[in-house]
Amino acid sequence: MAYCTQADLEAAIGLKKLSQLSDVNRTSSDYVDTVQVASAIEAADSLIDSYASKRYSVPFETPTRQIRQLAIKLTIHELKDRRCMVLPEDTLAQDARLKWLKMLSEGGVTPGTDPTPQAHSMVVDAAYERPSTKDVSRAKTKGYW
Repeated sequence: MAYCTQADLEAAIGLKKLSQLSDVNRTSSDYVDTVQVASAIEAADSLIDSYASKRYSVPFETPTRQIRQLAIKLTIHELKDRRCMVLPEDTLAQDARLKWLKMLSEGGVTPGTDPTPQAHSMVVDAAYERPSTKDVSRAKTKGYW
């Protein structure tokens, strides 16, 4: 399930702007290239999932408003990048979004849901004592530090 839709993008930036951003071949037509939009949405979702998967089970079953808004902004940036229309302020905003995603993967922020999404199956909340029968253990390396 995508975190945002073409209708969300149209509501955010308008139909005319979306048709301009999705027209990578510069045919100057007034239609939205749905293939380009779908591809940009998929790229944004993949980016979100790549960071969130370190901590949460992805894709989120019910994305929060915060995740949907992030997906919209990432999709718009992706479309701008494809048209070489990224401005310096867009780059700064994108850097802030990536910083937020990094904090999400590290547990510094939450995706904004209540209750919190299910944790990834590989995330371990605590460190466990390693058995001394293993080749490397705390007991066997005592005195080497």
